[in-house]
Amino acid sequence: MDGIPFDYAGCASGEDFIGRKGDVSKLRDLIRRRKNILLNDIESAGKESLVEEAFSGLKRESPNYCLCTVDLFNVRSSGAFAVKLYNSVAESVHSSGMVPVSDMGEYISDKCVAELLDCCESFCVSKGCSPVILLKEFQNTALFQDAEKFFGLLDSVWSRHEGVTYILCGSGVNLMKYVFEGKKYLYGFAEPLELSKIDSGDFQRYINRTFLKAGKVIEKYQIEKICRVTDCHPGYLRQLCAICYGLTRGYVTDEMVDVSIKMLLRIHGPYFVSAMDGITANQIRFVQAVIDGNDRFSSENVISKYGLRSSANVFRVKEALQKKEVVTFDSGERAWIMDPVFRYWLENYYFANKKI
Repeated sequence: MDGIPFDYAGCASGEDFIGRKGDVSKLRDLIRRRKNILLNDIESAGKESLVEEAFSGLKRESPNYCLCTVDLFNVRSSGAFAVKLYNSVAESVHSSGMVPVSDMGEYISDKCVAELLDCCESFCVSKGCSPVILLKEFQNTALFQDAEKFFGLLDSVWSRHEGVTYILCGSGVNLMKYVFEGKKYLYGFAEPLELSKIDSGDFQRYINRTFLKAGKVIEKYQIEKICRVTDCHPGYLRQLCAICYGLTRGYVTDEMVDVSIKMLLRIHGPYFVSAMDGITANQIRFVQAVIDGNDRFSSENVISKYGLRSSANVFRVKEALQKKEVVTFDSGERAWIMDPVFRYWLENYYFANKKI
C-alpha cells in the first residue's frame, strides 16, 4: 500500500520492489513468448510481487495485456477449480462478455469443466486480449480426490490454449515438487523460474533510505543483523523492519532491534511450536541433524549420533518431513529448513540447549 513504510501485507512495487531485475526480465520475456511459467517458493518470498512488477512493464508495452489472479487456497475439487478460474477471468476481463457462474454444486462433469476452462481463453482472445493468468497456491490441486484424472484433463485442455499465459505459483515447495517432478503432471507444460536471492546490499540501501525519509536513523550493523536473522526473505524482512520502525522516533538502539526480533518470533511462534508439536521424536532428531549442518543422513555416524536407528527409518523420516513442508532437499540431497525465521527460532530457541 502506498505511503506505508515496509508494507509486508501487499505486493512490493515501485521503489519498494528490491532486486531481482534479472528475474523480472526473464519473466517478461517468457510472457511475451507465450510460455507458461512455474514459480515455486515459500510463502511471502515475493512471487506475486515479481509477477506484478513484470506485468507493469508489459502493460506499458501493450494495453492488451491483462493480469488475472486466481487464489486456489480453498479449492479442493476439479469443479471448484474450473468455476473459480472462470469467474476470476470474468471479473478481470470486463470486456470479455463472460457472465460469472454461480455455485454449480459438488459434482461437475468433466465435459463442463473442460468447457469452462476453454471459455477462459476463447472469450479473451476474441476480444484481442492477451491474458496472463496467475494461479496462486497451485499445489492444492494435488489434494483433489481425483487428482490424476484432473491433471490429465487439464493437460488435454490447456495444451490447446495458445492465447493465454499460465503462471503456476505455489508456496508448498515439496508438494509442488511432487506434482511436477514426482508425478510429472503437466510434463513440459511450464518453464520453471527460480527466484534469485535478493542481495543484502540492496536491502541495506532500501532499509536505510526508508528510515531516513522519516528522519529516523538505523546503523549499518543493525541493518546487517536484520538481514541475517531473516536471511533477506522479503516478507519477514519487511515485517521485522516495520516493527523496528514503529518503535523509534529517532535513533534505533540495539535494544529496539533485539525487541523487534523477539516480537517477530512471538508473532510467528505459535506456528513454529505447532509445527514441532506435530512431528515425532524421530523427526525432531532429524531436524536437529539438519540444523547442525549434516547432509549424509544415512551414514552410520549420523544414524548413531542422532538415534535415527536405520537408513530405512531415515528414508521414512525424510519423506514425512517433506510432506509437512518442514524440510526440503536439493538435487544433491542436501537438506535445509526452508523458512529462514523458523530456522532461526530452531537454532536459537528450540535446540539452543540440546546440542548433541
